Amino acid sequence: MGLGRIGTEVAKRAGSFDMRIIAYDPYIKREKADKLAVELVDDLDDLLARSDIITFHVPLTDETTGMVGKRELDLMKDQVVLINCARGGVVQEKALAEALGKGRIFMAALDVFDVEPLPGDSPLRKVPNLIVTPHLGANTEEAQKNVSVIIAQQVVNVLKGRSYENAVNLPYVRGRLAPELQAYFDLSEKMGRLLAQFLSGRIEEVQITLVGPLFAEDVSEKVFDSPFRYQPFTFAALKGLMELRLREGATYISAPYYAKERGISILEAKADRVKNYSDLITVKVVTDRGVNTVEGTVFADLKGRIIGIDQFRVDVVAKGTFLFFTNQDRPGVIGKVGTILGRNHINVAGFYLGRESYQGSALGFVSLDSRIPEGVLKEIKDLPEILEAREIIL
Repeated sequence: MGLGRIGTEVAKRAGSFDMRIIAYDPYIKREKADKLAVELVDDLDDLLARSDIITFHVPLTDETTGMVGKRELDLMKDQVVLINCARGGVVQEKALAEALGKGRIFMAALDVFDVEPLPGDSPLRKVPNLIVTPHLGANTEEAQKNVSVIIAQQVVNVLKGRSYENAVNLPYVRGRLAPELQAYFDLSEKMGRLLAQFLSGRIEEVQITLVGPLFAEDVSEKVFDSPFRYQPFTFAALKGLMELRLREGATYISAPYYAKERGISILEAKADRVKNYSDLITVKVVTDRGVNTVEGTVFADLKGRIIGIDQFRVDVVAKGTFLFFTNQDRPGVIGKVGTILGRNHINVAGFYLGRESYQGSALGFVSLDSRIPEGVLKEIKDLPEILEAREIIL
């Protein structure tokens, strides 16, 4: 489960023993799996039911937390071996202990736990068919020595003005930009974050297009503290796109690495002025299920605005909590949505609409003063005219 950097290395080694490898990773391109001779499945249940040995190589996110519990364990073969050296919290420990104790799972090996070190009263300590290790790989003498040498080398490189690697952020990049470009930098991150919250499928390509005379020349050096030669707006868009998929988050430095690890192609382009706007940024994401595009611009007040979502034209200040929905263009939809929000004491700060054509598809982007409870969101989704609805945080 998970075919990123570590999962890829495990797959290579398993393949050398002529093992048949199945992987579940909704964020990896099929092309990458094919090159590794790995069967990429779309359904986690399929992987659980077919596998003899299951290994985990996923970050801890809202999506992966507790993703394997009693129901998932019951789907596995009786003689399955389960190995988790990724993150504690992915496998529900109580359910695993019960499955091991009943012989439902043949054996398991864990290096990570919900609480580390593993508490003395943990039910995992009472089952004999479990191997546990203390998650101390980075604390060996060899690892500590190697890390110390790397740090010393990078400090010397910085002091001598040489290029250096392994920076974890870009604290100075935004400050080097002019105020208007800083606003576009912030907007690019919000656009990536917006896309991350409504696109579906495995991301295959991300294209950032800078439009207008403001971007005619590179606004700064394209090296920064990274081997990726991108404009700062691309770093920002990638951070916004990737950080919601990772509980530990993503930085302007790490986001391109996460994209590379997943086989995502990153393209930058420039274009001349378009109609109605002197400058704007477009972020387009291609997945195995389709294409989604967001356009944004900055006005004289230096507030970043979303002006296009796919085929819909909107005008939304990119900040705050929003209800995002698509619907059939019919009379009364706005009233129904507003009534549900009002009945649940959710105040509307702004209502932004766009439509494809009369009685065709329409889009609503509602700025709210508070979060939307799941029950309220479900009530809106259940309206017959609503095609899709979700909460967006920018």
